Amino acid sequence: MKRFEFNVYALLKIIILLGFGAFFFNIILTGSIKLYVHPRMEPFIAFFAVIATIISISSARRIFRSSQKRTSRLSIAIFCIPLAVIVFVPPNVPGSSDVSGQAVQLSQQSGQGAAQTGAVSQSSTWGAKELTLQNDTVVVDGGNFVQWMGELSNNLDKYAGKKVEITGFIFKDKGLDHGRFVAARFMMICCTADLQVVGLMCKYGNAASLKKDAWYKVEGIIGKTAYNGSDVPYIAVSTLETAQKPADEYVYPY
Repeated sequence: MKRFEFNVYALLKIIILLGFGAFFFNIILTGSIKLYVHPRMEPFIAFFAVIATIISISSARRIFRSSQKRTSRLSIAIFCIPLAVIVFVPPNVPGSSDVSGQAVQLSQQSGQGAAQTGAVSQSSTWGAKELTLQNDTVVVDGGNFVQWMGELSNNLDKYAGKKVEITGFIFKDKGLDHGRFVAARFMMICCTADLQVVGLMCKYGNAASLKKDAWYKVEGIIGKTAYNGSDVPYIAVSTLETAQKPADEYVYPY
């Protein structure tokens, strides 16, 4: 006659799998998945959540069985710790202090020579969405932020002298003097681990009074300036007004 015993390790494995599955379903349904990964990763996250749920349900019979395979407590802890972290530590969009010392990308040029504050250039083959002027003005928003960065960098002479509107947070870097700041956004390539600060340099006489991370709508005229040995676009600021944070603070290269 078989003797059935309660398998606590099997139960813990099921709880862990259900926990991950529930967490991923939750961030998809609430839209907070954007705080963790690129939106294009959503189908893969959903697939993992479904598979984790199916495996956990199919493993329920293992809670009671005649023999138990020993499971290392360490192997259980390896999965419990990250699950506890993602459940109990809420995600936060980083601020300037979180990326102190990180290079800010001031241009997105094809090939070499993209100017950054102390970083290697990054090539740009961004999305094919058509860019058009609105009332002869370059209007930069969350949907075209990175693409306009590349367009302005690669065709700077074409846009020099044009009006521009852009909304971003105030980013100040030690490489910029007191009369300059960057109208910036955080660019996510895959997940929060690879966030980069991108934006357009702005020249503004009262830049020192602007609070870091505050959101502003910036209007001005596009110009060309030398920075770290490269020509980069900049905005000669004519108007500044406070702006609300967008629902999605990140921008994406594709």
